[in-house]
Amino acid sequence: MNWRVIRWILLIILVLLNLGLFFYSTYTNRQMYVVPRDRIENVRRQYEARGYELPENISNKQYPRHRLLLTPNDLEKRADAMWTEDYEKSYMPGSRIMYTCGTETITIDRDQSSMAYLQNEPGEPKEVSEEEAQLMAQEKARSMMDLQDLKLIRTLTDEEGTYIFTFCEPYKNEVVFPNRTVVTVSQGTVIRASMVQYQIQGYDEGTWPIYPIDELLYSCLPSLGQRDELTELTIYYGYSIKSTEEELVSCDPSIWLVRPDGTGLLINQLTDTITDIL
Repeated sequence: MNWRVIRWILLIILVLLNLGLFFYSTYTNRQMYVVPRDRIENVRRQYEARGYELPENISNKQYPRHRLLLTPNDLEKRADAMWTEDYEKSYMPGSRIMYTCGTETITIDRDQSSMAYLQNEPGEPKEVSEEEAQLMAQEKARSMMDLQDLKLIRTLTDEEGTYIFTFCEPYKNEVVFPNRTVVTVSQGTVIRASMVQYQIQGYDEGTWPIYPIDELLYSCLPSLGQRDELTELTIYYGYSIKSTEEELVSCDPSIWLVRPDGTGLLINQLTDTITDIL
């Protein structure tokens, strides 16, 4: 009997058994964080009974997640570089600075990492399509946030031709909800815009368990109301501010459920708490 061959066979069998146990253990651990599809389909039916259609691509993966860390931006340098014409710069009480150039004003708040734009004398009214208004709003948002890649997450309109667009900063295929610009276009002119933008520092070191997606969606049902016709909802995954300590801003993983009229529910995935206004 060739004991050397037998030892090699036993060694190969042992390695295969260990690999099998490793993959089984990994699969079992992953299944702990996967919501069964039948639970998602059940909540989908509950929504349809209320007149809402959930998106098809709802993720059933519920792995623990990191918090996102932010710090205030240096908006003064950015505002200084925005003007190509002569402008006036005025330091105001607290941490605010106002810039005036012709009929336009910009006010920044260094402590709040925010910027507000105002057109004091809009030009002659003209009709523009929603697509044209969106391009105008996107250009203003890009200029204020100093970003080319923005995520349009909400559009509000009224019968008088006023459009309100909300753009957010994307981060690793998700959305940083606090980093946003809301731009109002009325009769062919950007009349105002408000921006909040922190500097993204990356994830914190720990991971935190999140509520299953079906439980989060069930929590939203009482706040949605009833609709007569089946209308689509949109879900965005991202981060919302949890707390501010000195200059470090901590953001929890969250989802934003957008109604057909552009309003939405912001749901914290770590605490299952709901905010009606973004």
